[in-house]
Amino acid sequence: MTELAIQEKSLQNALPLGMGLEESRAALRAKGIQFQEEPEKSPAILLSREDKNITATAGDRVISARFETEASQYPCGYDMEVVLLFGPDERMKDQYIHRLRLCP
Repeated sequence: MTELAIQEKSLQNALPLGMGLEESRAALRAKGIQFQEEPEKSPAILLSREDKNITATAGDRVISARFETEASQYPCGYDMEVVLLFGPDERMKDQYIHRLRLCP
C-alpha cells in the first residue's frame, strides 16, 4: 500500500495543473501508461466522485486511463484512475489521479 501511495503521488507530481497537452502525453508514455484521448463536443460530466467532480465544456480535450496495480489489501485490489482535462489552449485545467479500490 505504501508503494501505491508513492506511485499515486509520483503521477500527481508528474502531471501538474497548467501542464501542456503534448507534455502530458509524453509523461504518460514515459511511465508506460496507455491512455485514451477525446475532444469534447458538448458539455459533459467526466467524473463524479465523493471528493471530486470534473465537468468538460465544448472544445475541451480529455485524456483518461485506468490501469491495474499490484497493490491489494484482502479482499480488495486497486487500480489507478487518471482523468486529465485540457482547455482549448491545450493547458491542463483539471485533473484526477487516484487509486480506485475494487472489492468483490
